Amino acid sequence: LIEYPQYTRPQEWEGRTIPEVLRSGDHAKIAAWRKARSEEDTRLRRPDLWDRYCGDRDQSASGARHKK
Repeated sequence: LIEYPQYTRPQEWEGRTIPEVLRSGDHAKIAAWRKARSEEDTRLRRPDLWDRYCGDRDQSASGARHKK
C-alpha cells in the first residue's frame, strides 16, 4: 500500500487542517484512519497495487478458512 499522509505542526497550514482523529490521541482510531487512507490512496493512485493487495487479502482469507 501507499503510505498514509504525514502531518506535523502547525495544525493549519495554507488552509489545510490536520484531521481531528490525529489530534484525538486515540491510537486505535489513528491506526484505523491511517490504514483507511493508505487503502484509499492506493486504490485511487495505483490501481495495479490495489488489485494485487485485494488478491493477496482474498488468498490469505481463503487460506485461513481452509486451515480450520
